[in-house]
Amino acid sequence: MIGDGVLFEVEGRKFVAEMRCAREAVPVGQVTPIPTAPPEVLGVTQVRGQVVPLLDLPRMLGGRPTAVRMGDVGLLVQVGDTLALLCGASAIAVGGASEEASPIDLASLLSQIQHRIEERPR
Repeated sequence: MIGDGVLFEVEGRKFVAEMRCAREAVPVGQVTPIPTAPPEVLGVTQVRGQVVPLLDLPRMLGGRPTAVRMGDVGLLVQVGDTLALLCGASAIAVGGASEEASPIDLASLLSQIQHRIEERPR
């Protein structure tokens, strides 16, 4: 059970992730698609001049694909040296976790996506 975390709502379901990975909420900039990327990777965008992958959180959790527009707000997360911008969910609370929320391991999700990216043909 996660104590303090970021509580998300994705397609009507609640999830909680540890605060240690969350950095800040930022608007999505221009998205550049990556044709060979897995479907969870919507492309790349810039956050304060740094190029970061834009990830479809609902799809990563087994849900429907998200349509993202410039200006939508995403959650910038960091695991080790890896930064990513998660979109398609609303953060409904920061702090205490909800009993009805399913825990998600952002580090594991990002690692899985990174592994799939590295495996794909270029």
